[in-house]
Amino acid sequence: MLTLRFLVAFLTSLLILYGTDEASGETFAYTPRSDGKITTYRVTASGAFEPVRADPIPPGNRPLALVLSADKRFLYAYPEFDRGKDGHNTEEIGDEKRIKVVASKPTPITVFSIGEGGVLRRLSILAVPAPLGQLVPHPGGRFVYGLTATRGAFILRVARNGTLTLAGGTPVESGMGLGDIPGERDAWGLTFSPNGDYLYAFRGDGFVDHAENYLRRYKVNRASGRLMPDGKPWDSRSEKTVSVALDPGMVRFFVSNTAFVKGFAGGIWVCRGDGTGRILSQGSRLTLVPKGQAAYGNDQLLMRHPKLPFVVYRGSETDPYSLWRVTAPGKVSKIAAFASAFPERSPVAIYTDPSGRFLYEIQVLYPARQARVAVFAWDKTGTRIALAMPPQTIPNADSTDFVFVAPPVK
Repeated sequence: MLTLRFLVAFLTSLLILYGTDEASGETFAYTPRSDGKITTYRVTASGAFEPVRADPIPPGNRPLALVLSADKRFLYAYPEFDRGKDGHNTEEIGDEKRIKVVASKPTPITVFSIGEGGVLRRLSILAVPAPLGQLVPHPGGRFVYGLTATRGAFILRVARNGTLTLAGGTPVESGMGLGDIPGERDAWGLTFSPNGDYLYAFRGDGFVDHAENYLRRYKVNRASGRLMPDGKPWDSRSEKTVSVALDPGMVRFFVSNTAFVKGFAGGIWVCRGDGTGRILSQGSRLTLVPKGQAAYGNDQLLMRHPKLPFVVYRGSETDPYSLWRVTAPGKVSKIAAFASAFPERSPVAIYTDPSGRFLYEIQVLYPARQARVAVFAWDKTGTRIALAMPPQTIPNADSTDFVFVAPPVK
């Protein structure tokens, strides 16, 4: 049974994560195209995608990464990190090559305001002096962090009108600085605790025969935005995988005082927090990773309900989805399972509607690069998921990357 303490902590985290602004009642979806454009969709009451317009960005040769602001009023767009285009001076290592990442190549960050009908209006463009691997807003809304390969993270200050200014930098370890050796599986990821007091930085260096992954916690200075290491890092150099401390990976998200961490060998770790944003080292496995599959690979899918303590998980492309309830800090219970709407084995991603009404399963078929979506209805209790709309083609979309937003009432 849910304890009173757990319910209070859960409701508090919802206020921190989603704020108190009333949503507009409309849901919009944005997807970056391979030609550099962004397509906007209105999501109907049945979950269908209706194209609104193409974004004013002219076509380019780089797909964009899209990030929603903390207050859900703005959309950030920047070129996705590409080792081939953001690297130089290959260095021979035996029969292999290592790509050095450019440290001074500028990267533009475009800020869009989300207007009536979901239409994007270009607000400003800020150029930062390095390629970005990730852009992460602080839950408090004052700062946005841009992860680089050699300069730690840029601190971007958010103005009242939504524009960004470069406010300095802060040290943070990044997997972006690792070499691109054939057989390696480099990875990185920044995740804030729900209250914004701590940031977790994952550095993944997975070789063919072993892994050297690190997860470090940083304390956030709310005045300056700077990060200070907090505690000892967790690393996977030990062959034991009995806890998340010995099998660290990217922190995917929190559900109140429960953290879900993708380990390298142990699959998904479900970890209890201490109530302040710190993850305790003891964790239990949600499930094991199929043999030979990296835990941060694309085949593993994990998504949380936006308002209720439920998560959806799939371990591999041949597995069904499973629905889990968070019953207490660090504790989960499996309550249901359901099949994918796509029997074909091709890239798939899952998303939840901001209202919690729907779960979207999005697939891309190659070589045509045609995107399709299947809509699952999520009932009000969060305990039932059923297919509501069979797969349909999404017009003007060619990837599984989407951002969903229900803009707050202005």
